Amino acid sequence: MDHIKKWSRKLKGPQDNPINPAYNFPPAPHPSECSPDNGSSYGPPPSEQQEQLWPTPTNTNTYAAPSFPASSSSTYPHDSEVNDGAPPAYTPCPTSTYTDDYKPPAFPPPSSTTIEDLPPPPSISHEISPAFNSTRALSDAGHRFTTLNPLFPPERFPYALLSSIPTHPAPLSLGPPPRHFRGSISAVNGGVLVEANGTEDACLTSAAPLFAAGYHHPANTRRGRVFGYEVMVLGLPSEAALVAVGFAAKPYPAFRLPGWHRGSLGVHSDDGRRYCNDDHGGKDFGPPFRAGERIGISMRFPIDTGGRGIEIFVTRDGKPAGGWRLYEEMDSQRGKDPTEGLDGSRDIYAAIGVWGSGLRVVVDNFYSREE
Repeated sequence: MDHIKKWSRKLKGPQDNPINPAYNFPPAPHPSECSPDNGSSYGPPPSEQQEQLWPTPTNTNTYAAPSFPASSSSTYPHDSEVNDGAPPAYTPCPTSTYTDDYKPPAFPPPSSTTIEDLPPPPSISHEISPAFNSTRALSDAGHRFTTLNPLFPPERFPYALLSSIPTHPAPLSLGPPPRHFRGSISAVNGGVLVEANGTEDACLTSAAPLFAAGYHHPANTRRGRVFGYEVMVLGLPSEAALVAVGFAAKPYPAFRLPGWHRGSLGVHSDDGRRYCNDDHGGKDFGPPFRAGERIGISMRFPIDTGGRGIEIFVTRDGKPAGGWRLYEEMDSQRGKDPTEGLDGSRDIYAAIGVWGSGLRVVVDNFYSREE
């Protein structure tokens, strides 16, 4: 054990001095050596001193806060205006010389949007017509027909037929009438005379389409398209006959008036309402037709609206009598699409609906041209 203690003392050093005697701290300098006179100070050796990042300020002047309140000899701006402490005298603002009489704007302020820029107000749909209404059995038969007979795709027409479509108002023949039609169809000077003598609802169509989708669509021609025709009403007993002017894509049930089923639209003479895939009561549009009137109907396909701007417009005696946009007819409650077959994806024919006795009309002034 003695030799272990001996080596322990040799490693640790004397027990009364636990610090390693091999390192001796330098003696503290005398205070006289630290005075500013000799410029020395106590600190680490030069090798351990850090580089001074900021120079020692040389300005030794002592800052003293100014006395308050400022003395009268102060040259601070506006000191010459300082008085004995009373607030400055109030000087009122000079009266304005602006003489323009301002008036607040009217309320509501006028809009910069013109009436033509706004969409027309929505029309009210009716469940029944105040005039003539077809039977439920015929309506159901029309729906069965359209379900079993899908719309024809655009056809390839011979050049002779396409060239027969007038670009300016001119006569155009009608196709063969349906078998149940009771009346007569004959060519007259400048048009086609249609007479109804006790016929049920019948739809007559033009012999050639006024809009051949494969040839006339603005996407193909890079031009807009407008087409239409007129009907001169010679005889129209108000309680015994009816005529409807419109358009239809084929096939369309020939025992139904235009506007009652898909792929068709029409304006009816008995109530003046417009119909677009609507077998209920239509929508308010104008007054009923009367004998002696010339009724015109047209469709316009613009080039730059993607189909959303398709318009239908009506004339009466050559004067504008209203119109609507095809996509206004969307009726979510009834779940019917008025644009089907009329949006430019199908060929469109003139469609004239007739019913009753004593009806005499001349169909003329067909046209289809680019814009």
